[in-house]
Amino acid sequence: MISTSSSKHFFQPLSSCSTKLIIPTLIIVTAVCIQATSAFMTPDMILKLTTAGRPPMVPHVQGEVSGRCKTELAAVISAETSELLQVVDSFGKPESGLLVGNAVWMGHYDECKSITGFNFCMSYLQLTLPQNGSIVPSPTGQTQLMWGVCVPESCSDSDVLYALQDLLNLVEAPFDISAVNASSVLCAQDPPAPYDAVGFILTMAVIGLLGTLMVLGAFLDTTLRSVHYKAPPTSRQLVINRTTNVYPYQRVGSPSGDEGRGTSQAEEMEVQYLEETPTACTRAWQQFLLCFAVNRNLKKLLSSKTGEGGIGCLNGIRVISMTWVILGHVPLFMISAGIVGNPLYAFQYTSRFGIQVVVNAYFSVDSFFFLSGLLVAYMSLGRMAKSGGKLPWFWFYFHRYWRLTPALGMTTLIWLFLKPYLGSGPVWQSNVSDPFCSRDWWVNLLYINNFYHNDCIAWVWYLANDMQFFIISPILLIMLHRRPLLGLLSLFGICVASSVTTGLLMAKHNFSVLFLDASNPNPPTDQSQSFTEVIYDKPYCRIAPYMVGMAMGYLLHKIKKDNVKLHPSVVVVGWGVATAVGMAVVYGLYGGYNSHPLSTTENAVYMALCRFAWAVSLSWVVFACHYGYGGWINDFLSWELWIPMSRLTYSAYLLHPIVIIIYGYNLTNTYFYSIYTLAFEVAAFIALGYMAAILMAVAIEFPFGNLERMIMPSTDKKTK
Repeated sequence: MISTSSSKHFFQPLSSCSTKLIIPTLIIVTAVCIQATSAFMTPDMILKLTTAGRPPMVPHVQGEVSGRCKTELAAVISAETSELLQVVDSFGKPESGLLVGNAVWMGHYDECKSITGFNFCMSYLQLTLPQNGSIVPSPTGQTQLMWGVCVPESCSDSDVLYALQDLLNLVEAPFDISAVNASSVLCAQDPPAPYDAVGFILTMAVIGLLGTLMVLGAFLDTTLRSVHYKAPPTSRQLVINRTTNVYPYQRVGSPSGDEGRGTSQAEEMEVQYLEETPTACTRAWQQFLLCFAVNRNLKKLLSSKTGEGGIGCLNGIRVISMTWVILGHVPLFMISAGIVGNPLYAFQYTSRFGIQVVVNAYFSVDSFFFLSGLLVAYMSLGRMAKSGGKLPWFWFYFHRYWRLTPALGMTTLIWLFLKPYLGSGPVWQSNVSDPFCSRDWWVNLLYINNFYHNDCIAWVWYLANDMQFFIISPILLIMLHRRPLLGLLSLFGICVASSVTTGLLMAKHNFSVLFLDASNPNPPTDQSQSFTEVIYDKPYCRIAPYMVGMAMGYLLHKIKKDNVKLHPSVVVVGWGVATAVGMAVVYGLYGGYNSHPLSTTENAVYMALCRFAWAVSLSWVVFACHYGYGGWINDFLSWELWIPMSRLTYSAYLLHPIVIIIYGYNLTNTYFYSIYTLAFEVAAFIALGYMAAILMAVAIEFPFGNLERMIMPSTDKKTK
């Protein structure tokens, strides 16, 4: 630490009168902030709390505070007006719960910003006490203290950092604290991020253009209907807003889509739909505008019509899985904001049996991998059987990229150029800067972000994996069509290889499967590599559910409904085993969160088999529901309400984290976690996420799907 004499960096240029006023005032402010004057908080207790024994999070820094900053601060203190009282009042002060990890001293952002010429800064302090090596209570092991301070606007981030370093040095001597470091400071800015004229204008122009096309398309459609327009009988009608897929695979390979709509039955439905829409036209500009018509796309979105050949239960599984994703993301994103005032209690909820479904929400991703593989195999093999094993492979890949990328691109534009201006406050400032996206946004659009780590829209790692699985799927599809036994053995072999690889990596790095494993006496062997980088987002560790899905898709394709006759005892055993396996996967770590730590071998075995087991459990659900052995479960999963919601899951997947971040990072008060707040927030974010998804779907997803139909060669349309 800096010696006491180093405080001259901050105080020496001031007059003696000002110095006499500044030093006692700032010491009083600091004393209030650490409750040293309270009868319940003695210096000895402060010593025990400000512990760590770890090196500073950043190298110790010192420097000169700018002259203007010191002068303006001295002027405020010398004046001894009510303004000084407001400044002191807006400083962060600890609330109750410091002994259980409440190290968030937010201060009052609005009060500080209301003072003319003052700005609010959030400082991050590291509290250490090398004498005993203990740490401040924290579920993550971090020893950061968030302290909001109110300073003159002329004071920069570095000015506040240097001043805090000097100030903390002054108060160390009275309390014998051996190490308190100012690690970093972020001062609020208005606007929160530097204005990017090109990016902002481009984003708003794209949004404006899409909105204009949507309105013009709806106007054209209404006009054509009002005059009872019909295309000439000799012209080729263009199918706009078709109700079936162009190709024998899912609409998007992500948590989304209206996949699995059937074959010939769905095609018959399409003819009926055309009869109800007598506005097909031959002019290219009319076709283009009708692709964006908001009334048409909204009608398509809300329609509950499906073909009889579809797998109805997949809609319910898809929507429930998306809800599960949001359920897992809400507490994760809220905690990542760093303002939780009861972190120890928040993490103690993980020991509850019912909360295991929240802690293990990661399996919702494996549900989507399973669905993706199932639909690719089921629909592609059906088309290949009709075309002699041929598929338009160019359009197979083009369709996939075309349907995924526009929505992902719009999400990137929103994240880069709109999100920074959707909030303010002490925490928001730390979230607006995203150098990874500014530099490496293209990595996401190439779907290689699970190997090229850039943390730009981090949750889209799923798309990279699913795209990579999709790229290799034709090899397996051809084998399943021509050599079914070889194809099935290949799928099983890939599952085995993936499980073995995952288990070996878990054992090598000594990773824990628990979300928070404070009881693990053996830390990972390489601290520089995380579980996410090594295992979680790698395709060779996540491919097993996709392969199980492809195997299930093959079975659904080959086995006709009339050929499946199961004895009631077999059905009961099937549901019992599937339920037991699913429960074991989701709730099997309950003991680990309750003082029964898993060994290295147990961690490795669980992670090697859990995703495969989860996909097998889902396979029975789909099999039983599709072949008439699902009962009320199939009735629920095939509920018509799920159909329009299932078409929104891709957009909801892309946008819901942004909605959560806008809410969580705009909070200006300490956030206290509880089951009740979680329940209400999850319900709210599901509603808001799907509302945002409606806009994305009718502006991006459906119009671009219609455009694809326009540009596709007619010869390929006939092979659908």
